[in-house]
Amino acid sequence: MDAFSTAEIAAMRDAQEAAMQDEYQRLVWTEAVGFGTNPTYVAAAARPCGYKPTSRSEVETGNSQRATADAELRVPVTDTINRTDRVRITKRFGTALATPLEFDIIGIARQGVSGSVYLLKEVTL
Repeated sequence: MDAFSTAEIAAMRDAQEAAMQDEYQRLVWTEAVGFGTNPTYVAAAARPCGYKPTSRSEVETGNSQRATADAELRVPVTDTINRTDRVRITKRFGTALATPLEFDIIGIARQGVSGSVYLLKEVTL
């Protein structure tokens, strides 16, 4: 027997997404062409999210490496963000940010029934 019915899962996902008051863009990493060229990022369509600054917690990123997380990003379970991508927070509580915030993805996403949570490291441009 499954823990939740299909209808219950759909209701949880709808409730999760309805509670997301912020907005982000996935910045898809594209490989640089030519030696010494930085990779570029292509912005995808804006999506709902829940952005939460953290108190700079350390995260295991693999290969015995540690990084400091500056924020958490909660997204609908249907959204996929690769570790090579970046995210840009464009709205907070429904209001456009004058200066969007940009982050790298660190660690592996935590998957739940109704959403995924990614840890973020702020990018200084």
